Amino acid sequence: MNERLQECVEKSRLFNQREFLVGKEQKDYGRLQKMMKDFQPYSNLWLTTRTWFSRHESWTNGPWEELEPEELDTTFETCMKTMGQVVRYFKDKGFPKIIANA
Repeated sequence: MNERLQECVEKSRLFNQREFLVGKEQKDYGRLQKMMKDFQPYSNLWLTTRTWFSRHESWTNGPWEELEPEELDTTFETCMKTMGQVVRYFKDKGFPKIIANA
């Protein structure tokens, strides 16, 4: 979904450039930008969850020698920071009490 939204943004810029070049009035694609902004917390939730579960398996069940402490630390910190932002977003939006109590 992120890729498709980004493609739409790129196309909107291209369309506006072409409209400008031929002297046409440029269309407003502000709704597209708002859609991307509104979708971002959901995307962050899904992508961070996927990252966590894919890495967690190797951290807990993989060979000790193959652990990379810097990568583990960076991934852990990034996931925790992102999930904190996501929880605050959903809490502010009044989503279910399970999230609101986090």
